[in-house]
Amino acid sequence: MRAAITFTVAVLTLAALTGCASGPGGAAITGEVYRAGTATPVVGATVTALPSGASSVTSSSGSFSIGGADGTTQVRVTAAGYATRTVSVASVPTSLRIGLSYVGSGDVQGTVRNAQGTPIAGATVSIGESTATTDALGRFDLFGVPAGVQAITVTAAGFDDLVQQVKITDGELTVVNLQLDGSGAF
Repeated sequence: MRAAITFTVAVLTLAALTGCASGPGGAAITGEVYRAGTATPVVGATVTALPSGASSVTSSSGSFSIGGADGTTQVRVTAAGYATRTVSVASVPTSLRIGLSYVGSGDVQGTVRNAQGTPIAGATVSIGESTATTDALGRFDLFGVPAGVQAITVTAAGFDDLVQQVKITDGELTVVNLQLDGSGAF
């Protein structure tokens, strides 16, 4: 009896290690995410099974595992400083090795003022998933914004929303001064 139990555990462990497990969470998608052109793992990337939305964050070795991935047709990988990549999945369970193109990132700093030059406190400034709220002097900082031309959005109560293009350069600080139109009245 003891030998049968040990054998069953060994088979389940081997199946899980090879990505062939289909436990209570359903079929699994496993693999690793690395920087394209290198063997460097991408740590902290979000790997999402589509259309289910099940997801995992890559470990220090770039590895991930998503359970409950039955019906998955695509996997989307996002990471700060890298281009988002979507990969088609032929069948599940499967194991993937996904390379991401590094695009770099930079920081954005600036001020938000009204048409008269008065700082606007409490404005929301965002680029993609990076968001900040202006201080009493209308200042804001956004860190780790993906390099390239990005849309910066500013909203504040009583003012017209602003959407403007800004170029972010890898490893550099971009300074922008933004002006909102409107009365500022609530």
